[in-house]
Amino acid sequence: METSSQAKPTNMQLVKDGAPLISISLNECHQAQTNPVFSPDGKKAKCERCQQFKVVAIKFSSAKTGAKRVCDDCYRELVNEFNVRLLEKIKVNPSPLLNAAGVPKRFWDCTLDNYQGYERLKVKVRPTLISGPAGTGKTHLAVAYLREVLINIERDDDCILHLGQERGHFVEAVDLFMRLRNSFNDKSEGETETLKPYLESPFLVLDDLGAEKLSDYVRQCLYLLINKRYGDCQETIITSNLSLKQISENYGDRLASRIAGMGEELILKGKDRRITG
Repeated sequence: METSSQAKPTNMQLVKDGAPLISISLNECHQAQTNPVFSPDGKKAKCERCQQFKVVAIKFSSAKTGAKRVCDDCYRELVNEFNVRLLEKIKVNPSPLLNAAGVPKRFWDCTLDNYQGYERLKVKVRPTLISGPAGTGKTHLAVAYLREVLINIERDDDCILHLGQERGHFVEAVDLFMRLRNSFNDKSEGETETLKPYLESPFLVLDDLGAEKLSDYVRQCLYLLINKRYGDCQETIITSNLSLKQISENYGDRLASRIAGMGEELILKGKDRRITG
């Protein structure tokens, strides 16, 4: 997913005091004016958009004086407009964000609205553990919650923060532990680097816990991950065929206690939707 600094230039135009301002791309804002018009004291140049003497003049070593094309106020307005357009685009099609976060393509269309029977679940807050038999829609729900987080991007006056994988991650437990084992032989990316994005992600979906081959190493890595996220109050959703009680039996009471302390368990029931349709 491209951030605002990486995106292709997009011409934008705002209307100020009833008068249309010139269109200019974000990438062009900091370019030098070709023929700047300076104030009588020579300290400010006229902004190409608002036509006010609000651009600080720049003295070069060549003794020439230059100026950026727009003032700081117009730049903030342009960025704000860019952000609004980008947010609208993301809400219409969040697939690039989901892809960047690691969500498999099959689940890009998963929402709370198209989860059959969601209203009957009476969920008040996002759960930490979604448990139940295979095919009951655990991954669907987890991705739907992640989707909500990704499209509700907070922005400040200057830029959109935490786009894509920086704001949330999705990882299958089997894949994560396989990569951790492989990290022993990878000189470029060790165990710590492999875990780092999942330790630090503001929102994490750990999918299908219990499908991996259980070992002391898996228990150790899982505890490290959950304990760090628990301590940092980072929102986490775990999907599993195992109940919280079974997680306690398989992975230990300490891990189960931390999962319970992070939020509620949502238990799904019913037949396998993949088979029954």
